[in-house]
Amino acid sequence: MKKIFLISLLSLFLTSQVNAEGNNYTWQYRQYSGKIDSKYKIDMTVVLNDDPTLFKGYYSYNDSRKVLKLKGYSENDTITFDEYDENDKKTGVFVGTFVGDTFKGNWSKPDLIKKIPFIVTRNYNNKTLVKDLKTKKSLIGVNNVSLQWVSWDTFGDLKVEEKDNKLIATGSQRFNSEKLDIDGFLTMIDKNKLSFNGKITTEVTYINKGLPCTREGDMTFLRYDNRNHWRLQEMLNPCDPVTDYVDISIRKK
Repeated sequence: MKKIFLISLLSLFLTSQVNAEGNNYTWQYRQYSGKIDSKYKIDMTVVLNDDPTLFKGYYSYNDSRKVLKLKGYSENDTITFDEYDENDKKTGVFVGTFVGDTFKGNWSKPDLIKKIPFIVTRNYNNKTLVKDLKTKKSLIGVNNVSLQWVSWDTFGDLKVEEKDNKLIATGSQRFNSEKLDIDGFLTMIDKNKLSFNGKITTEVTYINKGLPCTREGDMTFLRYDNRNHWRLQEMLNPCDPVTDYVDISIRKK
């Protein structure tokens, strides 16, 4: 339950970079795991944009419920992430470089006096890890997918099929001029959690000037209180300051 609660907090701390004219950037979500000082385990998500000057993220310690947001900038080959708590108080600084799938450097408190090494490595999963067989069986087939801006009542179709040890998930929702598209695969399946890698594109006439907004990369859907749906946790729209409720639910026979 601690981990579910922790992951559910992630979306609360993502900040939006808004272009007054709207934008159709693709925002990439990359998940990393590693350690600070070779002993404090952390999970970090870095959010990148087509514009190399726009990136952000968040991270948490494995044994903590606190999620800390990151605001990043680059100078030459060095990446600096300023760390903030839920009250927007600056609590630390990561300074490092990306080398392949690794981000490493030093972490320090805001005073920058004592520097502690850190290293995180990108998480990959090239097949679907099944932790709950019953959930896998229930997902295979055609399910419901929805975005509240499109419709709460008229669901779209999400087709889940197994190919080469992967559960491929593709689908869309359409109503009037509003759209939702999902294209990717489930990297992990559990009763209350679905890990997803791929693209989620929303297009709503009164959000982001009506332009498409695409999230791409590693994302998480969670289910609470035995409800019939899993909800996307990267729910703050990266192109406009609104909250998207993207839900996957089992279609009742």
